[in-house]
Amino acid sequence: MIDPTRLALRASLPLYAGTGLLAAAMILYEVALTRIFSIAYGYHFAFLAISLGLLGFGVSGTLIALRPRWIERVTGAGLASLSLLAACSFIAGYLVANNIPFDPYRVGWAPGQMPLLAAYLASLAIPFLLIGLVLGLPLAAWPGSAGHLYGANLIGSGSGGLLALFILDMATAESAL
Repeated sequence: MIDPTRLALRASLPLYAGTGLLAAAMILYEVALTRIFSIAYGYHFAFLAISLGLLGFGVSGTLIALRPRWIERVTGAGLASLSLLAACSFIAGYLVANNIPFDPYRVGWAPGQMPLLAAYLASLAIPFLLIGLVLGLPLAAWPGSAGHLYGANLIGSGSGGLLALFILDMATAESAL
């Protein structure tokens, strides 16, 4: 006789694998952004990558709370599409940010730099928002699997941190993105 809990676990393995891979990509992106900010703008901007991650995750959690219908409509295909969109947003956000004429050293005296700063940060925070949705919606939709989902997230995040050490040692931060 087949144990129903093992069958449910086996059926959810793509979800857990996707969660882990997306969490690894997110940490690698965050570490690469930290390196880019540190080199381009100085070490004091390096901490901005963590703030962007927190901003994106906070907005995604707020959206999930404000749109409970999204939780009812969560499907594997929908999460896969959202994951693909998040993956594309890594590169697109970085390319958009590079084309914004933001100069952090002029923010204090050039009022036109503030909207550029907002656009720059928003373009880099969108991947975190999308990943927050992909990671948060299954947790809200299937609370019985929260332990496994969170475990996959932690394993993926740890793997992404280790992967960042090797990738950023062999490649530039821009190519790591």
